[in-house]
Amino acid sequence: MPRAYRSAYPAGSTFKVFVGFAALETGKITPENHFDCPTDITIGDHTFKNWKKKGAGSLNFVEALTQSCNTWFYQVALKIGADPIIDYAHRVGLGKRTGIPIFAENEGNIPTNEYMLRVHKRVIKKGDVANMAIGQGDILITPLQMAQALSVIACSGKFHQTRLVKQVQGLDNRVVAAYPDRLREEIPVAPLVDKTLRKALQSVVYDGQGTGHSAAVKSVRVAGKTGTAQWGPENKQRTAAWFTGFVPAENPEYAFAALYEGEPNDNSVHGGSHAAPLIGKVFREVYKLKKARESAAPETPEDKEDDDDRKKDESD
Repeated sequence: MPRAYRSAYPAGSTFKVFVGFAALETGKITPENHFDCPTDITIGDHTFKNWKKKGAGSLNFVEALTQSCNTWFYQVALKIGADPIIDYAHRVGLGKRTGIPIFAENEGNIPTNEYMLRVHKRVIKKGDVANMAIGQGDILITPLQMAQALSVIACSGKFHQTRLVKQVQGLDNRVVAAYPDRLREEIPVAPLVDKTLRKALQSVVYDGQGTGHSAAVKSVRVAGKTGTAQWGPENKQRTAAWFTGFVPAENPEYAFAALYEGEPNDNSVHGGSHAAPLIGKVFREVYKLKKARESAAPETPEDKEDDDDRKKDESD
């Protein structure tokens, strides 16, 4: 089962990235706005809880994403409403097939009013918006969609078409077919919003209260978000543990999504403890190999000329 594009999972707290993106970019909140982070909030006849058992006080967006405060995001989602969240989720490619040329790609799901009427015989209500704020409810996302969406954040709103093949070459190394990079959409992103999202995603990994410490890599800055979500029947509920983001944070080369499927009724599985370490392990190896290749690369005439100039400058 090729889970990367055939399986879709609830997004959990990774979806808070897109809630924040929608809230900041539409101007409904600013990076300086603070909301309380209590242990729970009552919406209608239901109490929605934070994952921590202690309140965290007044937080801005960066602090709330770093600590992954559920109750902060409930309030923000209710303030902005479902429509901007749905719109920005769709714009970064969630709930839609990526378009790779492989049979039976799962399109996932971002619940709209049309979907809710068809499936639940009602429109989106406040409780649904609260669930949406933390990537639960009827939200389903494939790992490939998640990596694609974070690549849009990494590229400051530039949405590059996902592709599997760069080019096809014959035995004589002649290019038979090429699939050049294509910009699918360019979502306007204000510089302050771009800066705020990057700061928050790095804080998840490097701040003392962040949830993604185990994804850290010595030679580069990792930007990412953890997520933990439950799915399946109540008596056999499983956990989807996520870590998604990009690296290096300020000049990205890779976007990624790691998903760890927990066993039924195993409550010890979390994004920070199970998915984030996978990413850390992968990129420590990636950058170790890159460094080794760079060290082993033969010196070019330009390199020699630069070295000679440097030695001359030092002697002068």
